[in-house]
Amino acid sequence: MPPLSADQPLREDDAEFIWLLAECRQLGASVVGMERVLRVFGQSVRRCVDTMRDLFRGEVEEPMLNAGLSYHHLFEVAATKRLALQRIGFRMLFLLQRRMLEEAVFDNIVGRLQDALREHGLEPGDEDSLPAVAPTFPASRA
Repeated sequence: MPPLSADQPLREDDAEFIWLLAECRQLGASVVGMERVLRVFGQSVRRCVDTMRDLFRGEVEEPMLNAGLSYHHLFEVAATKRLALQRIGFRMLFLLQRRMLEEAVFDNIVGRLQDALREHGLEPGDEDSLPAVAPTFPASRA
């Protein structure tokens, strides 16, 4: 992202971004930790955006240009498709992130519970001695 400048007014999304950073700090995230997270977010989002752009250019714009559409007409026609695909891309990215985060949070909670049990001397045995849990299915009729 471009650096902030005292000569330019603060964009609304920049102000929200700064507010969100402050909220993370209030919740206990360190500056170093936030820098690391934002670096990874930035690199990942950049790759997503570049890939979305390449998909649009290669699979939406190029076929129209190859069919003889002028650039002027391309810009008119592509605008609607671009906005629709952006909305879909944003939503898909959100859904994928939410699903992955749910899994990571669950794994973390399970790990912390296991740590707490170990701390209280309740170590599980080896995997062979753990009880198995499996659903029962009714017998099939032949």
